[in-house]
Amino acid sequence: MLRVIQSSGEIYYRDINEGIFRMDLKSGEREMVYADDRVGFFMIRDNGDMLIMKGDRMVSDVIEFWLLSHDEQGNLSEKKIWETDEFEYIEEAEFNDRGLFIVGEYYDFGGGLFCLKDNGEVETVAIVHGSASARSFITEEGYFLWDSQLLSDEEKQEILFSWDRDLRKQSTALVDSIPYYDFQGNKLDTWQLIDDEMLEAGYCLVHMVYGNGEIYAFYENEVLDDLYISKVQVP
Repeated sequence: MLRVIQSSGEIYYRDINEGIFRMDLKSGEREMVYADDRVGFFMIRDNGDMLIMKGDRMVSDVIEFWLLSHDEQGNLSEKKIWETDEFEYIEEAEFNDRGLFIVGEYYDFGGGLFCLKDNGEVETVAIVHGSASARSFITEEGYFLWDSQLLSDEEKQEILFSWDRDLRKQSTALVDSIPYYDFQGNKLDTWQLIDDEMLEAGYCLVHMVYGNGEIYAFYENEVLDDLYISKVQVP
């Protein structure tokens, strides 16, 4: 099993029972960046810092989070910034200048989205509709979330952010906009992605990309064999 992350023209990947490797895309040469057989997931932000989760659930419920960074001479330093045994399930969502955003489910109650900062502080993020799935884009100041003007709040929770496969497929024919929220759950702005008439004609969202202040939404109409691309400028 490999986990691939592309950063600065290089491929970083995890090799189970070994650690993290880096491969040069041009030469194909690879080198071990970090050796540890307990590495779970890892993420890299633009400045090269790496956040690593370590743990073996077969041995212990404790999971650790380590921050790796390089000094001006390229020397690697590592620091454990947090550990916990409270989560039954945990998944990485984003790693930016604010910190590592993780989706977690507690053993005893609920779950949500959390931001683990470099100093070890853990911040709870208020997610509208209780969703912290891949249907969001997280920035340093807030997050974008799929939305539909055709649905009530109850229907959005049931359909747009369901883990049910059939409902998730149904939701792609309903997404028409994308709002932006702060981390307290306040809606700051909304952008329309597609006219509802096009959704009624059979266009469904197949992919969405965020970066450099732009969001691209790709809609496909299988009957018409047509692809519609929506672009909006965002903060």
